[in-house]
Amino acid sequence: MRLQIQNTFSFLRRYNGSQPKNNLLPKQKQTSVTPYPVFNKFERPNSFKSKTPPTTPTPPPNSRTNHLNPLILFGAGFVLGGVAAYEKKDPVVVEFKDDLNLLSAFQSKLRQIEASGGVVLSFISASRPIGPNASKKERDEFSNDVDIIVQDIQKKHSHLLQTNQPLVIINGGAGRENSGMDAINQVAQKLTNQGFNVNQIYCDIKNGFPDEKKPEKNIEVQKMGFNLRQLAVISGQHVYVLPGGFGTNYELFQLLTLQQLKRFGIDITSTNLEFKFKSIILVSDSGLFNPLTQHFKTQLKIGAISESELNNVYSIKKDTSIHLINQIKEIK
Repeated sequence: MRLQIQNTFSFLRRYNGSQPKNNLLPKQKQTSVTPYPVFNKFERPNSFKSKTPPTTPTPPPNSRTNHLNPLILFGAGFVLGGVAAYEKKDPVVVEFKDDLNLLSAFQSKLRQIEASGGVVLSFISASRPIGPNASKKERDEFSNDVDIIVQDIQKKHSHLLQTNQPLVIINGGAGRENSGMDAINQVAQKLTNQGFNVNQIYCDIKNGFPDEKKPEKNIEVQKMGFNLRQLAVISGQHVYVLPGGFGTNYELFQLLTLQQLKRFGIDITSTNLEFKFKSIILVSDSGLFNPLTQHFKTQLKIGAISESELNNVYSIKKDTSIHLINQIKEIK
């Protein structure tokens, strides 16, 4: 809004200064100014001995360029007032502002949990199950990933069993039966059975998918527009990524791009909110992320990305956890 006002007045000043001379504003006495004195070619004036050229007298200021026409000012106020009124009433703008306030309050709540000793985990996963054309190992992907994730959390956050501080699990919704999102529900249930103080949160889009499972009563649900909902999902400091489709790939690359450009002071979210990722963990027991790892290797080779941009990215399988850079180096 401030930029719009500045641009409008800048335009008005230029416009008003270019008006014809026969307007209602008082005319200034016109003076003829010669930039440099004219000499005969045989003359050698003393001024030529100085290295500093003669100064050009400044003409008197033109009052037409220093004052805005009252009619123009009225028009500017009318236009800017209309823009402000439109922004207040436009439903898209209002919805975005409401969602941004909701996201800001949501992140503040998570930061307070972390400050008190809790842990916040984010999960990027698919809402669809793996199709029938996949191999037996690929069809068992999500059920095997559940055990891998539970084991990894037990190793890294076992102190929560003694402190009873919250273990917050954020994912994008309930998902469909046997989907990646459904696998996260199983992760939360297993950790609860082992004594963790699990607080599961769904960050879902407002309309959702009609064939998704309904959330359990004990699960908190945050609903926002699509773009800010994506940011709510990745509000944890540790992010687990399961195989999926376009949506999962979008969220993963948004995550990697966000932390890459943050090093240059660029906020791709345009929210001024803070996102800090201690670890990004790719989970696939059947190796569905292997083609992506090969792609990263190619990008590193041609210089499109650097190793420092993958410093906090890991890959885990059953009984195996490896830094992604080391996994890439093992590829022949």
